[in-house]
Amino acid sequence: VMESYVSDEKQVLLELLQQRQYDEALDACEKLELLNGPESQQEGFFAVYLTLLLIKIDLDNARYLWKRAPPSIKHKSSEFSALWEIGKKLWNRDIKGAYQAMLHDWSDTVKPLVDELKAAVVTSSLSLIRKVYSKISVQIMSELLNTTPEEILLECQRLGWNIDISTNISYVIIESSTTKEIKEKINIIDDTKLLKQLSDYVYHLEKRTLRVDLSGKSTDAKETVSGTAISSSNS
Repeated sequence: VMESYVSDEKQVLLELLQQRQYDEALDACEKLELLNGPESQQEGFFAVYLTLLLIKIDLDNARYLWKRAPPSIKHKSSEFSALWEIGKKLWNRDIKGAYQAMLHDWSDTVKPLVDELKAAVVTSSLSLIRKVYSKISVQIMSELLNTTPEEILLECQRLGWNIDISTNISYVIIESSTTKEIKEKINIIDDTKLLKQLSDYVYHLEKRTLRVDLSGKSTDAKETVSGTAISSSNS
């Protein structure tokens, strides 16, 4: 009876993947692991499970899944290992490296999931860019998102962000949708060597909580990246 139930759950998982219902598919993976334990799962299951966690940008649980996966799966499955390479890049906030790691030759089951993962990373990166920048060059933005300037222009048009072409360098003027939340703004930096440091700063913004003094007012903060002042302001 248990074997029949597990078989049914696997069929449910396949159907959910075909229907692109990834949240429900992730729930199905968790249920299957609880039913059978990690030792009894096949390598394809772990590849799907890990990708679904990465799509959610749930890096903590992705790392725990990698740790508890059987050593035989880690050594046998090049796909599972390749997926974890993406996870490591995201964990280290190396977005450009994560995109490069996505260029692996994926199986038919995993390929659409990786496509979805790429879209999720782009969405997450755009959200962070919106928090951090008030103005950013098209070239820098295209490198942060590992895409072409032409695609950046189309994406900015979709988001309603303006493009400043009054100088030799085209800039994206970012319109924030937040009016009462903290808006972090940094000075324009055109040196592409600072991209990794800027990525680190973005991570810092995600993790930082507002310091509130006894009067209830937020405390202004100033950060520096390679000697370049980065200021935050309340709105």
